[in-house]
Amino acid sequence: QMCIRDRSTWGLTTKSESSFNFRTPNQNPKFFKLTKSCSVNQKADDTRDLILLENKVTSTGLNTTNISDIVPVASAVDTGPDSVNLFNIRVEGNDPDSRFIIEKNDFSAHPHLYKLVPSCPKDDQTRQGKGYRLNPRDILRVGDVILEINEWKMNDGKDTKNYFKPVIEREDYESGNSCRFCNNISKDTSEGNEEKMVQLCLCAKEKSVGHLSCLKEVYEKKMNQYALSNVFTTTFNRQFCGECKCELPLTVKLKEKVLEMIKIPRDSLKDGRPYIVFETISNLKHDYKSLYLIWASEKSHTITIGRKKDSNLRILHRSVSREHGEIEYFASCFHIRDFRSKYGTAVQVREPLLVPQGPSSKLNLVCSNVLLRFSLEDIGKKKERGTPVKTTQKD
Repeated sequence: QMCIRDRSTWGLTTKSESSFNFRTPNQNPKFFKLTKSCSVNQKADDTRDLILLENKVTSTGLNTTNISDIVPVASAVDTGPDSVNLFNIRVEGNDPDSRFIIEKNDFSAHPHLYKLVPSCPKDDQTRQGKGYRLNPRDILRVGDVILEINEWKMNDGKDTKNYFKPVIEREDYESGNSCRFCNNISKDTSEGNEEKMVQLCLCAKEKSVGHLSCLKEVYEKKMNQYALSNVFTTTFNRQFCGECKCELPLTVKLKEKVLEMIKIPRDSLKDGRPYIVFETISNLKHDYKSLYLIWASEKSHTITIGRKKDSNLRILHRSVSREHGEIEYFASCFHIRDFRSKYGTAVQVREPLLVPQGPSSKLNLVCSNVLLRFSLEDIGKKKERGTPVKTTQKD
């Protein structure tokens, strides 16, 4: 059974552009009973309505390539050729041992599908040891703000595990082209050697090259760095090419050597302490970005997230609650949990998910500002449904 919140009763305001509001009263849910494999599509227009489709199951899986093979089940709206497949629901086994699996051939093709992280009240004394375990390559959604893990280092006492976000290797050019920043053909480094030109964007060669030291100076002009407890925050202006509109890189790889335009003091951490580096990658209407270096110390293993001044990881965006959540280090890994914030905290879905068994077990997914709630029920039992009540993340 899948519960979809109706768009007309979301109660969205200008405070949030794309997140589901958990504090909006009088929400009218739509219920869909699923007994066979199907797919969930989204109309590629401004309405962004979700359409539940029944598919013919083949030996190779779901056949979604031929529109004529798709029969609308929960909506009479014609999908059209421009509909986008969000995910597929595959049913394995027979009743009562059926398994519902949410999968997609390529999760990166539509990256706006997120799974809600566990939530609890801030004053809950039993919250320690609970939450979602952060993994390399995770992308978090805190309100409307998207955070991507750039670096990840963990130490379980025996082995040290490292992860670094892949960096595109760029070409260096000999002298002959002028730098797009200083307009000079050559520039000497501190060691007295001539600095080579590097391709920085997608423009033609003569327009895209520049000195890395010049690019570093551009980033450092309007950069703010400060440390608060176990978080080191760096805020800077985003730099774009005026012609191809490509964002200029923060990290450049040249012949197996990685060069950073903005220095992060990860090397100053003592005793090889575990740390994570977050980068804001959301398409918010702002001209700045932030890098957050968080680590676990002997005195404190908890990092608060919110809009308050005393928050360790402070995110100044109206979709982020004052006390949004926290990150805690335990069991040799960082875990994140939500404090029942207004717009929630979620992690991007990158692999197939199994709908949990049990009458009280639910799987909550968020796509744009639509909440999808999956729960398994016995088809032979009828469940009475009264007037919908206010939705909370606990429910």
